[in-house]
Formats: sequence, C-alpha cells, structure tokens
Amino acid sequence: MVGSNRSRATGIWAWAISLGLHGLLLGGFAMVGVPTGTRDIPEGTGAAALVETVSRMIEAEPIVPKPTLVPIQTTGPEPSISDRIMPEVPTALLGSERIEDFSADLLGWPGDFFGGSLAAERICFVTDCSGSMFGWMGLVRAQLRQAVENLAPNQFFSTLFFREGNVILESGSGSLVRASADSRQKAIDLIESILPEGPTAALPALRRAMELKTPAGHGVGLIYFLTDGFDLDETGAAGFIREVLALRKKLAPESVIHTIGFWADPEGCQILEILAAQTGGIFIPVDSAEEE
Repeated sequence: MVGSNRSRATGIWAWAISLGLHGLLLGGFAMVGVPTGTRDIPEGTGAAALVETVSRMIEAEPIVPKPTLVPIQTTGPEPSISDRIMPEVPTALLGSERIEDFSADLLGWPGDFFGGSLAAERICFVTDCSGSMFGWMGLVRAQLRQAVENLAPNQFFSTLFFREGNVILESGSGSLVRASADSRQKAIDLIESILPEGPTAALPALRRAMELKTPAGHGVGLIYFLTDGFDLDETGAAGFIREVLALRKKLAPESVIHTIGFWADPEGCQILEILAAQTGGIFIPVDSAEEE
C-alpha cells in the first residue's frame, strides 16, 4: 500500500510541474509582439538582412523581358479544294488491286481518246485494223498512243486490234494489266507495229474484250470500240447488235461501250449509236482524218 501511494503522489507532482512550465511559456509569447515589417526587426540581424534581400528581388526588373507576341500574317484567302494539290496514290496500294475501290473523280485520271474520257478503272481499246482503215491508221495510232501514255498507274487496261476472222492482236497477254511504265510501253510498241489489212470482223474482238479480267478477277468497265464500218452476215445490223448486247449481259454486264465511227456509212453509224446508247456510252463520229 505504501508503494502505491508514493507512486500516485509522484505522478501528481509531474503533471503540476508540466502545467506550470507551459503557463510560463504562453505568458512570454503574449508579451512579445509579432513584427509587422522590416522596421520592427533590429538592424544588423540575420532576419533583417534576409527580408531586405527578398524585397530587392521583388522590386527589381526582370533580366530578360517577356517576348512580344506578333499575330500571324496571312498572304491571302485559304485556297479552295480544287486548287489544292491532290496527294499521290500510296505506292503500297499500287502493288495490289485495292486501288480499284477508289473513285475516279478523286484520282483525277487525265487524258482522253478522240474526246472521250479515260476516267475508268479498267479500260479496253478495241480498234479496227482491217484493210478499209488504210489511210486512217496514222491518226488512230497517234490517238491510241496518247491515250495509253495518259493512263495512270492505278488503272488497268488492254489494247485489241481486229481484222478478218478470229485474228486479234492484243497487249496484256490476255488480261487487263496495270498501267505501269513497262506495260504501257509494250502496248505502244504494238500500236506502232499495226498495219491494216483484210476484212472487218468485230464480234470476236468485242467478245474478247468482255472476257478480260484483272489478276483479281475484275472485268472490264469501259470499252472503246473504233471502226469504219461492218462486214455483216445474213442477220444484218439487228443481228449484230443483239449478239453484242447478249455477250455484254453474259460476260460484262456493268461495262460501258463508247463507240467511234471513222467515216462510217449511215448503217454503221446507226449500229454504233445504238450500242453506245444501250450500254450507257457515247457515240463519237470522226468525219475527217489525216492520211498516213
């Protein structure tokens, strides 16, 4: 019991001493005023020197002035979409046939053939080189050569020449080929070598054109059919037109046929006009030409 009482008394004294010390400290702080500026701090003390240094730094001008912002000056109105340069077709796409999904309007294919547009993804030129074309082949060669040169690398094409029977002279090895520099040059070499001879047999060449495919299996979209007339069988003009339209329906139902008549007689012009109209194409009459 005595030990317990002694321990309790010691604890009470410790608390009393602690409370006394805290009271003395609080009273001392109350008697000391907090300085309100540099004048309240005695000169020569470390605190006064620090405050003076900070004040000078705040009042001093910056060493490097802020840069002046100058508004951007424009040289004129923003160009319209038609004035902007169209981006080139990516080389990676030229290695595949994905490019065939692109719009002809966006790709901006140049050139024409006797005034008809070359804006199509897959083109075949079907040209009469029978004997009756003698005298006109100089102009035909020049137009064909220019048309082939104007083809873009993202187009597919073939050139066919027809005369008697089933004789068909063609570029592209029996398919629609991409218009690379090499394939265009091969077609131009063929064009330059053609000499007109024999009777006119257009139907086998038109069938051949409608059978042509790209390596991916896409058929011809546009056929240019050029002739100066027809050597018709007993079925006449009506029979020829029916057979061409039947072949188109079977082999290339989405193809358009533009027809070009070289000094064609009235019956020949009528056949060409009907074929163009029935397939969504145009008829282009050529009534004058330069001799070779």
